[in-house]
Amino acid sequence: MLPLLVIFLTVVACLSPWLKNRWQYRHIPGPFALPLIGNLLPIMRMGLHEYMMQCRLRYGKTFKLYLGKAMLLVTADPDVARKLNYRMINRVIQGQLQLNEDDKINSQGLVVARDETWRTLRLAWQPTFQSGSLEGYAELMDSSALQLAQHLKQAAVSGEPVDMWRELGRMTLHVVGSTAYGVDFHTLEQDASSGAAAEGTQLINACQTVFAAGSITRGSIYILLNAIIPLPWLVGWAARNMPDKRITQLIQARHTIRSVSMDLIKKWRAANPASEPAAANGTANGVAASVETPLIDEISAAVPTAPAAAAAVDVAPAGSKDAAADGAPDAAAPKGKAETGRRKGPMAPGSFMGLMLTARDKNNGSALSDTAVIAQANTFTLAGYETTANTLAYCVYNIALHPEVEQRLLAEVDAYGRGRKVQYRDLDQFPYAEAVVREALRLFPPATILSREVKEGGFPLTPEVTVPAGQQVMSFLYGYQRDPAYWPAALEFKPERWLPEGAHLASKNPDAWTPFGSGARMCVGWRFALQEAKIALVRLYQDQTYRLQPGQVPLALQQSITLSPRNGVWVTVVPRS
Repeated sequence: MLPLLVIFLTVVACLSPWLKNRWQYRHIPGPFALPLIGNLLPIMRMGLHEYMMQCRLRYGKTFKLYLGKAMLLVTADPDVARKLNYRMINRVIQGQLQLNEDDKINSQGLVVARDETWRTLRLAWQPTFQSGSLEGYAELMDSSALQLAQHLKQAAVSGEPVDMWRELGRMTLHVVGSTAYGVDFHTLEQDASSGAAAEGTQLINACQTVFAAGSITRGSIYILLNAIIPLPWLVGWAARNMPDKRITQLIQARHTIRSVSMDLIKKWRAANPASEPAAANGTANGVAASVETPLIDEISAAVPTAPAAAAAVDVAPAGSKDAAADGAPDAAAPKGKAETGRRKGPMAPGSFMGLMLTARDKNNGSALSDTAVIAQANTFTLAGYETTANTLAYCVYNIALHPEVEQRLLAEVDAYGRGRKVQYRDLDQFPYAEAVVREALRLFPPATILSREVKEGGFPLTPEVTVPAGQQVMSFLYGYQRDPAYWPAALEFKPERWLPEGAHLASKNPDAWTPFGSGARMCVGWRFALQEAKIALVRLYQDQTYRLQPGQVPLALQQSITLSPRNGVWVTVVPRS
């Protein structure tokens, strides 16, 4: 009798949250969901982005679905998403497996940090992406893009197809090493037999594994079980003690990336012996502990989003006269008194680690802990590798599909000069290249959804439903960036919609384009990413073009941590005459 009672109570405990949510949000439409499993079966078959798109078409701009046991409230309305992202600053990262020390480290990264911890970190990151700092990175970005272009010439001679997605990842990781840390990660090393090339390949593989293994549909069975079973401690214990292949690979990959970050810290301290070490384990003077900084005012300035019309793009191109002046604050960042947030002038390439290690709060002098610094380095390395590589791969794919786009891009590149170094002061000479990048980001944003945790006071999701504090709400940017209600010819790749001549194709809603997010937690490195993508695109098309291998239309996509090409983007490199 007792075992049956235990089983009964366990079932009730598991089903109670599901039943409560179903009743509480009964006015929000959504697909039928099984207890605990939710909508995982169609999500695993179609991918989260496509399943949510179907929900958007069937249920409207506001709907709910279940990712296993977790209910997701979703808005595909850019106006509601703007209010959500501006009013709420905390992200919700649920269902994370606790595997080892790396989980504690990664929880302190800028992407997932919360409240005062996030504000302190954001201010510490700011100087890295001021326009003066970006100017110093331009030459390094150009050098990396040139190395990749020269490597691809060998593929043009051999005629062997190459996966541009993976090749571009080698370049973006090289850019991270040179710009952020002042080191060569050797990811573009041509001599495959060298030890340096092996180290570079190991780091690339580690980054790839982190993104692939994080997928609920293609990752470890334990990630799937963690989404279903309401006993995370039990799933975590099983994953640690009986790891499958994916978990083992993920642990090894995280260890590789952490080791690189720790080595960068050691090298910086060896070169700067007078610097004071931060707290090693997040005690009172480290950001991992409760941050003692005073409350920093919420963001009040508007952040860059999309053009209200194509003739008035309000995200100033890096290097243009409208870009922020050196030392100007990041519009998307909180305002506060952290010393790093008040630093004037540009940061030299390779300064990121020093910036993190020397950051101090002006009120109490507290520093980031070593674990927090490692977390920031991990964040920069991973984000800098994946997102821009994805965007450039989508650019190459769509350029190859549209000869008229390729022709116009080549004309712009040739007008600047074939073989000519791409310099920061000349970036405004490539409006069409930038338009190509922006259009790729519209159709294929790196993140398809943005998560926010509702704070005290609730959030009015619909006139009938106010979401209480603690609940998460997702904004489905992949949906509204492809919505014909906001974009004429919404599913067509038309870079001209970003130029004055294409005003009739531009969205009249300035919040319908948010590939970098919006509000206070908008991507701190958005200008860095746009600059790198534009420089790379110009360099890659100076001496060659790219022809798609058969069988890639439409392009197969996969949703994991980011939206990426499922099987890569395979091309034949064609030399230009």
